Amino acid sequence: MIYQTGLSPAGSSRQTSPLVSSPEENDPWAKHYAQRGRDRPPMMKLAKSGHVIRPPEEPGSAATKPTAPKRPARPTKIVWDVPAQFEILDDAAVKQAAQEAEKARTREALRTWRFVALAVVAAAALIFFYELAVATANALPPAVELQARCAEIAAQVHRLYDSPRQPLAIDDTQAVLFAQEGSRRVSYDVVVRLRLRVPLYAPANSNGAQAYLQLQRSLADAHTRVLRHGLDQDNPVLRAAVEMPQLLAVTHKVGETIVIKVPLEAERSGWNWKFAPPRLDQRGVSRQLTGDIIRRYQAAPFILFGTPAGREQMRQKISEARRYILAVNAALARRGLAPRANP
Repeated sequence: MIYQTGLSPAGSSRQTSPLVSSPEENDPWAKHYAQRGRDRPPMMKLAKSGHVIRPPEEPGSAATKPTAPKRPARPTKIVWDVPAQFEILDDAAVKQAAQEAEKARTREALRTWRFVALAVVAAAALIFFYELAVATANALPPAVELQARCAEIAAQVHRLYDSPRQPLAIDDTQAVLFAQEGSRRVSYDVVVRLRLRVPLYAPANSNGAQAYLQLQRSLADAHTRVLRHGLDQDNPVLRAAVEMPQLLAVTHKVGETIVIKVPLEAERSGWNWKFAPPRLDQRGVSRQLTGDIIRRYQAAPFILFGTPAGREQMRQKISEARRYILAVNAALARRGLAPRANP
């Protein structure tokens, strides 16, 4: 393509230059302005091969019109900074545009991946700080909930061991941490201490009571022989039967305790802790209580072994039993029967 411009200075004379077109006979625009006695304004002409730009025909140009007085021509300034109205595209421009579009897509993909990576990092940091807060501030179940759970377990244990024959009361309850599995599960041993409210008694069977018990068996055998042979008819001493009461010993005193351990587990769900049902079937007991309350033996006479009053009663009953057994043996000997060995 060839761009040409035509410039005409003021006055009738015209100057030509390589960049300005001169009026020629074959230029239709030059003829158009020459017929009207006007100077051709400066303009840019686009010349193409085989194409001639012709001015439009004015209506009524054949009629004779008075010519307007000529005005002195003013120099016209050409504005060269007019933006181009067309763009020449070639293969290089197309390739560059495609490359720019590909780069733009790559940058957009990188921005998306950066956003996703930042979101993942932010989520991981949030989870980490949440777990850290839980591990520091909520590592164990709240003390209030734990104490309430221990109180419930203590009430269940008390119902299992308390009875009219062995009345017990709750003395103390506490939870001892047994194991901690990570930050979500803990195991406790709920220690329940039960206190005995009254003393318990049982038949004495210690070494100190063996002589009394042996004499008691000999006395029972003498009573049997008296009744079998009718010895009480001849001897009035044998008519008054001697009795040796049951000998009782204190097995447990007031205030003695037994300790029961019940396993308890707690699991954290989110921020809250949930307690599992206590495993009462796996409980452990420090010892078993033996004996009964004193009212169970009040239907028959008894002697409390180990007390001052009990020791005095034991000496008196032992003396009476020995005299009675000696009298029975003497009566058997008078009748020619073999007596038992003297106590």
